[in-house]
Amino acid sequence: MWKPPVNFITLHYAWIISAGLLALVVIYPYGNLSAIDAWFFGASASTESGLNTIDVKELKTYQQLFIYVIPIITNLGFINIIVIAVRLLYFEKRFKEAGHAFVEKAVASANEEDDDDAIKPAVAGPSSGLTRRRAYQHDAGPSISHTKSIEHAAASLFVLGKTSTASPTPQRSLSSSRWADLPYLSHQATVGRNSNFHKLTVQDRERLGGIEYRALKLLLKIVSGYFFGLHLFGALCLLPWIHRASAKYTDWLAECGQDKTWWAFYSAQTMINNLGFTLTPDSMITFRDATWPMLVMTFLAYAGETFYPVFLRLIIWTMSKLVPKHSSINDTLRFLLDHPRRCSMLLFPGRPTWILCGILVVMNFVDVLLIIVLDLDNPAVNDLAMGPRILSALFQAASSRHTGTATLNLALVNPAVQFSLLIMMYIAIFPIAISIRASNTYEERSLGVYEEEREPDESDGKSYVLMHIRNQLSFDLWYIFLGTFCICIAESDRIADVGEPSFSVFSVMFEVVSAYANVGLSLGHPTVMTSLCGQFTTFSKVVVCAMMIRGRHRGLPYAVDRAVILPGEGGGGQGQGHHHDDGHSKGDGMSAKVRRSEGGEGADALKSA
Repeated sequence: MWKPPVNFITLHYAWIISAGLLALVVIYPYGNLSAIDAWFFGASASTESGLNTIDVKELKTYQQLFIYVIPIITNLGFINIIVIAVRLLYFEKRFKEAGHAFVEKAVASANEEDDDDAIKPAVAGPSSGLTRRRAYQHDAGPSISHTKSIEHAAASLFVLGKTSTASPTPQRSLSSSRWADLPYLSHQATVGRNSNFHKLTVQDRERLGGIEYRALKLLLKIVSGYFFGLHLFGALCLLPWIHRASAKYTDWLAECGQDKTWWAFYSAQTMINNLGFTLTPDSMITFRDATWPMLVMTFLAYAGETFYPVFLRLIIWTMSKLVPKHSSINDTLRFLLDHPRRCSMLLFPGRPTWILCGILVVMNFVDVLLIIVLDLDNPAVNDLAMGPRILSALFQAASSRHTGTATLNLALVNPAVQFSLLIMMYIAIFPIAISIRASNTYEERSLGVYEEEREPDESDGKSYVLMHIRNQLSFDLWYIFLGTFCICIAESDRIADVGEPSFSVFSVMFEVVSAYANVGLSLGHPTVMTSLCGQFTTFSKVVVCAMMIRGRHRGLPYAVDRAVILPGEGGGGQGQGHHHDDGHSKGDGMSAKVRRSEGGEGADALKSA
């Protein structure tokens, strides 16, 4: 019987699909939605697409709460938190299981030190925080040299001094006697059967795990604070404004039957998670001349996803400048900056981050310019003063990346603007997706693992990026064309009806690209205040749901390496990258220093600390 591979992409599909199907259990039973519309809401919320077949304001409060929570727990930022937490859990698991390989190597090394006359003692300076340190040098041997320290010996032998008991085997007795004066782990820690650790304290785990373990712990705090703090920040910025806003805005909310406080929290969430659902049927058109919410929500849209990797690295870099230079936390922050792809899918090296930032700035500038210039004489746009018009265009440019909210009636803007928005929606994922794929090889695929493919020439930057673009196009285009073709067949009568110009091949393709890119922009239909897909048949709605689910997985790695290698443990290869530690941190004796060859390829030359 065939079983799907249990890797990151499979689990991600299962998580997104399950969250979408949960709508049939939660919001469908109330009876105000058909089954297909309930699932459509679930799929749209779980993929952060934002297309809606029913006006959101018509949903009951608990149904709105459902589509508030689901986008949060399926957002890529939240999934990034889960991935980091899982890597920490695997560290914890390895702490309990890392027995025989360390013990046998340590005991053999101890016997060799006693019996081999070729080993000569070498003088070594005292280790930070320890009373003494010994090192040994081999006269001859392999190119990988070993420098034994108190930390390495203690962590390798896994036998506790005062708490250890007599062992029935000579080797275990030898280990106990040799560890009596090597205090490394806490006295309460014990070693169970098969060298499993028990009762390890937080300090024991940090000493065993070394700097990478500490980096993951710190990064988990940073990304969690960033993600949830951004939601709180957005709500706190919008809350006082809406309660003091002019009657134009508050009366509109009252007419829609929406509470002002709930609007502030929901609007912040929809921008941060790049969802696109709004509690007002005209999206954000009513608020387009309100400067403060436009500024806040534009920033939230960029910070939530578009510039997420840029802001995350900026936060870590800023922290590294504020903490003491020789502190252990500075070493941890430097590790995150120097080896970002060992710890997170969405944290890139410095140069790729700058390139990503530059590309995003240029794309948004071009989008704003097109919206303003091409609609200079369009009454649907030029009814605003130039200042609010620029701000509205900036908001719309941010929305065309991912969010899907609108300050303009897109059915009335210049056709060239509509086409440019379609292109921008499709390529929105390209900068981040290519950054993930390109930077992944620099860390020898230690975190993300992609399907086997011909190795590109990384020295030729232009061809390297073009190769990734070709791969992305081959992944996307056939699916978009197939979806558009199927919907054109199902909606052929309405498309052919000259009396219904809102139904056209272009408007259908616009809807399909919006669904596949998880954006949520729509040209709409003049008879309803929903997306155009609200007028589709059941079959077409199913096709759109499939497009949203498939598009949600563009640019993601196929697997996340779960074999977290403990510092000091040998081996290399895919998914087994080693980390660097400069020795300033207390208790990092097991850390291995990396001497990486030029270009980032080949085996790492390890120097044990």
